Amino acid sequence: MTTQSTSSSELHTQRHCLHPQVTGQECLTCGFNVGPEYGLRFEFIQQALRLSHEAAARLRELCTKDLLRQKKLILVLDIDHTLLHTVDFDEPDPEDMEYLKSLDDLFLLEEKDMIVKLRPFLPTFLKEASLLFEMYLYTRGTRKYARDITRLIDPDHIYFGNRIISRDDTPNAFKTLDLVAGEERGIVIVDDTKIWPEDKRNLLLIEKYFYFDTEDNTGHLTTRTDESQTDGGLMRMLTVLRYLHTKFFNPGGCRDMRLLIALRRYITLKGCRIHVVS
Repeated sequence: MTTQSTSSSELHTQRHCLHPQVTGQECLTCGFNVGPEYGLRFEFIQQALRLSHEAAARLRELCTKDLLRQKKLILVLDIDHTLLHTVDFDEPDPEDMEYLKSLDDLFLLEEKDMIVKLRPFLPTFLKEASLLFEMYLYTRGTRKYARDITRLIDPDHIYFGNRIISRDDTPNAFKTLDLVAGEERGIVIVDDTKIWPEDKRNLLLIEKYFYFDTEDNTGHLTTRTDESQTDGGLMRMLTVLRYLHTKFFNPGGCRDMRLLIALRRYITLKGCRIHVVS
């Protein structure tokens, strides 16, 4: 009799539970198996954690309120061609190899046999942007690759912590702000691609960074040049981000980054135009 009563009580709980938090496939509230496709992945908070859409909305609201009290917004950064350029390691031409050895911002990911060249101004960009924004990395690469890159650009976990979103979290071919713990009105995306179909109003496009030659592009290595530290893509983008942050927090200002980005749709800085997707 006791077993039947407990089973009936559990069934009643499961039928009425909204399954706000799930680990793996099991609801943490009622123990119900919700299946592999349930909810939204928030594995940067806790391994295998998924939230219902309602719980995720509540999390975004609370996190946004906390950040606004600190006068901070959220910055979502793409990795490849935005912050750096990564290529498979093939034994370079001897002259190229000798030149590459002289660079202090070039690294080898030995496990993957890949060479990583950081974009000029990246350390300063991250340091300065972190004063104004809570930052995320969002890549269409694997979580393993993203973590390898994070160890290079943020070895002390100062800037990103565990806020890494990869294709393991979003199996579709596009990116979404649904997986970011913040309301869209306080988020800026910096990416070199337009694969944000639902979030274009938050997107600032940055010029693609090519250090190595590709099939379609000649990289800086060929000409032994690089982007300018003082007028390159990341420096110009930092200027835009500072401007948007100031406008957002101005007394009586617009508290919606999507509107501010739209108002500054074409920003010209020293003759370089940054296009904002509409």
